[in-house]
Amino acid sequence: MSETTLSNYGWFYNIVQAQTLVLGYGITLRDQPVDRLLEYSNHAAAAQQFINLYYGDIHQIKALERYVKKQWVEYRLELSNKKLEWLDPKWGINLKDLEDMVADRIVNNPYDTIRKVKSKFLPYTINHPNLFNNINSNPDYFLEEVKVSRKRK
Repeated sequence: MSETTLSNYGWFYNIVQAQTLVLGYGITLRDQPVDRLLEYSNHAAAAQQFINLYYGDIHQIKALERYVKKQWVEYRLELSNKKLEWLDPKWGINLKDLEDMVADRIVNNPYDTIRKVKSKFLPYTINHPNLFNNINSNPDYFLEEVKVSRKRK
């Protein structure tokens, strides 16, 4: 990872919207995830946080997002005839369900560049905008391998 540039990498995140507690997910291809988090916070006029962050090759990050969207299309919240990257609460899908699905896909696909931000850096808030400035020079400090927490059926 040290020989790559930040622009070749992106972020997949899980978010629980502060006002409604609706679970969502998405990606940002910006160097720093704080830029996307600030957009959520500014639009909602409330501080938001990313519950989980995954970092990896931009193509694998995009593929992971497409997979989640496709697999859970029926569970996604729909407003104005548009499916969103928010999960409709009526289905009872929780953060653990999303974490398990993402982990299973990363491990079993496999997406060999995607790693998860360590729990000591989560949840990620706007209070630490430069936290990941050195992620490529010291990835093991920030990232850990993704593990499947339950057996596949």
